[in-house]
Amino acid sequence: MITSVSLSELVTIRGGGTPDRQNPDYWNGNIPWASVKDLKDIWLENTQEFITEKGVKNSATNIIPTGTVVLVTRMAVGRACITKMPVAINQDLKALFCSSKLLPQYLLWFLIWASEKLENQASGATVKGIKIDALNQLKIPLLPLEEQRRIAAILDKADDVRRKRQQAIALTEELLRSAFLEMFGDPVTNPKGWEVVELQQVCHRVTDGTHQPPEWATEGIPFLFVSNIVNGEINFNVSKYITDKSWASLTARCPIEVNDILYTTVGSYGNAALVRTEKRFCFQRHIAHIKPDPGKIHPEFLLGLMQSDGVKKQADRQVRGVAQKTLNLRELKKFQITVPPRIYQEQYVAFQKKIESCRNNQQNCFKRQDALFNSLLQRAFRGEL
Repeated sequence: MITSVSLSELVTIRGGGTPDRQNPDYWNGNIPWASVKDLKDIWLENTQEFITEKGVKNSATNIIPTGTVVLVTRMAVGRACITKMPVAINQDLKALFCSSKLLPQYLLWFLIWASEKLENQASGATVKGIKIDALNQLKIPLLPLEEQRRIAAILDKADDVRRKRQQAIALTEELLRSAFLEMFGDPVTNPKGWEVVELQQVCHRVTDGTHQPPEWATEGIPFLFVSNIVNGEINFNVSKYITDKSWASLTARCPIEVNDILYTTVGSYGNAALVRTEKRFCFQRHIAHIKPDPGKIHPEFLLGLMQSDGVKKQADRQVRGVAQKTLNLRELKKFQITVPPRIYQEQYVAFQKKIESCRNNQQNCFKRQDALFNSLLQRAFRGEL
């Protein structure tokens, strides 16, 4: 029979903090400083921000050694990783130091398995967090170290297979971008001497999402935000919905149609996706709504163009703001667009469809591997592995 014990019996928890951002002596040093946005993987290998020794001494942050489990306890509750370098952490993260009875890699997989439970225990009006007491009381199956090592090794291998599939998907996306550059060159320098026009000249319309406050509903028609435009696709996994009446009102001035392009303009700007479905949805004003004129440019080709490095460079030059970078709609309309002869556009689209088919196959394989991994994870902590 497996014995489960409270986490408090096996780990010591240490928190973090944020140095005063108004003091320049505390920032841009050589000490990595992690926050929630840095925990994107099970390994913490780099951070977006760095602090100085003065910043460490004059704040509540702590430097966490290599090989330590770090858990998010506020905002993205339940996300976990292991440090691959000494790193300071902020107040939304907690470092879990294992006793001699617990392996960090086993603890990591346990926390990932328990992430949904932790998320459900989180509380808070605007930003949810989990209290240390709840974390301390979390029960973990305590197995002999060799058994912990065996389970962690199985999950490591299964996760490695998932990662390789993800890398293959990323490579197909990179191949498409490289092919576009090879076929058409940089749309700014236009080495092939093709016609160059403003974006608005090859579109029926370049506008943005709704400026009106939607009528929210608990279910119904999906309402998209900037975060729903990812890797050239529209992610309909949303938390906000609107009513039929609200959708009809918000899309009346500019209906959303197949072959329209959505392009993010605020925050994570420069992400484009083609509308490939007749499914009804709506989106916020931080997403531009581009309606290509098929008689002047192929919508799939324009999507590739909007995803190209050349157009991204134009966006980088035009964005304004520091905390929240914003691309003005007026500037977007003036983006310089290379328009090669139709036959070359269609050649690219044919190649794009082959790559898309390959990527879809890879994604389907990843879904199956992901389901297998989740099954292994469940079995591991039910004592069935």
